[in-house]
Amino acid sequence: MNYEFERRLEGKILLHIQKMHNPVLDKIMLIATILGNGGLIWVAVILGYIIAHRRKEAMILIISLALCAFLNNIIIKSFFKRARPCDIFGNYPPLIKRPWGSSCPSGHTATSFAMAVALCKLNLGIGIPAVIVAAIIGFSRMYLFVHYPSDVIIGVISGVLITLLVTPIVLGMLGLA
Repeated sequence: MNYEFERRLEGKILLHIQKMHNPVLDKIMLIATILGNGGLIWVAVILGYIIAHRRKEAMILIISLALCAFLNNIIIKSFFKRARPCDIFGNYPPLIKRPWGSSCPSGHTATSFAMAVALCKLNLGIGIPAVIVAAIIGFSRMYLFVHYPSDVIIGVISGVLITLLVTPIVLGMLGLA
């Protein structure tokens, strides 16, 4: 698949998603993306673990969230330097303020899936709903026209891989494994 075809295909997918807009879904997607801002929902989950005196689990979640946010937003995004769809398709302004930085990967999606995977490892009963929330947050980024589908897919992959591969190494170095 060549780059131009990918762009056209991704553009078609995004434009199809834009046809889904309605006032109710707009509000739901705005709330979903706000929950992903700065990992807000995931910080709340971590606080829940701290309040429940489950500090080791809270530390695992903190490390997963911090590593993913750093690696995606500082390191990986610097390699892609991809324009956002709202920059390319001017006829479809996003419903939110244009996020800073590169479009790829979706940091909201990456941190959400990093946390969802970590939560699945800690407690599947909490982890499965977290995966659903992470998927909604990822979809919201396309719905709000600030990420391409591949940005979201790469966010999913990086979030999952960071939690499964990098977090255990760091936990081991800290003596928390």
